Amino acid sequence: MAPAHRADVPDLQSAADVIVMSSLSEGLPLTMLEAMVASLAVVASDTSGTPEKGTDGVEGLLTPLGDGAALSRPLRR
Repeated sequence: MAPAHRADVPDLQSAADVIVMSSLSEGLPLTMLEAMVASLAVVASDTSGTPEKGTDGVEGLLTPLGDGAALSRPLRR
């Protein structure tokens, strides 16, 4: 099943404070790039693709792959 197309992504992004990506694998993290363009904070798993698009502590926060507790800590800040 193909993902549904959403025409309201800019509206959803404008209502958000942060984008969380808990992916186990990423090729080209489009969601991360879109969040950066929208000036949203990004918290993401440090998986293939994410470090190439964002530096930990600069464009976003990268957490160890598969560590849900580590992923949730920046959200509490």
